[in-house]
Amino acid sequence: MKRIELRRYTEDDLEDYFKLVNNEEVKQFLPYMYCNNIKVAKAILKRKIEVDINKKRIYAIENIKDKHVIGEIAAVIKDKTAEAEFMINPEYRGKGYSQEAFIALLDIIRSENLSINKIKALVMEENKSSRKMLSKLEFETKQQETGQEYVEYERDI
Repeated sequence: MKRIELRRYTEDDLEDYFKLVNNEEVKQFLPYMYCNNIKVAKAILKRKIEVDINKKRIYAIENIKDKHVIGEIAAVIKDKTAEAEFMINPEYRGKGYSQEAFIALLDIIRSENLSINKIKALVMEENKSSRKMLSKLEFETKQQETGQEYVEYERDI
């Protein structure tokens, strides 16, 4: 049974988006400082809505049951590779939603014939749940130098 849908963001998603990116558990895994107020969140969401889809596909992960945005998944397109970025609301972690979102993203990439043959994901080393999920989806760890903060994963599409 399908529990999520990937879709483009709309301005109506602001409250859910702010709840996601302002969550302390989410922020700890973001590679940059994020928004601490609704005004900044609104500006960032606007940029995500207007992004050039030929360079980056950004999708809200919507819970079909209650129609709330529970996360985000994106693919930055570079040559024949997609670099995945994702975050999920902690209330939905450990329940398979991220895995479903990745499968849906892979389906979109395949169906749109984007000539992409690899997908990569960069995950903070201490983010064990995301690393486990990527392994389940047959992503392989790329060689990592000792002391690096991030682990790179990759798989063929």
